Amino acid sequence: MNNQLENIIIEICRNQLLGAAVRPTATFEDHGFDSLDLVNIIMEVEMEFGVDIHEDDIKMTTTIEQFTRYVSHLLDAKQEIPTEGAN
Repeated sequence: MNNQLENIIIEICRNQLLGAAVRPTATFEDHGFDSLDLVNIIMEVEMEFGVDIHEDDIKMTTTIEQFTRYVSHLLDAKQEIPTEGAN
């Protein structure tokens, strides 16, 4: 997993928690995130990385680490899609 990606996602989560510590192996629930917090995190990650995250998918990723892995897979898939006009 990309450490830079993980650091950015941790920072996004930390900002949502107003600077409180974020543990990658802890669940969103352990951190006290509610559904509005998760929506804000999703929107921030989508804007940062240009990916589409479905809310149902995030429910299957319970820890920050699992969510980071999920976003990493989205980014990998995005790179595999050829752009129009590419030879």
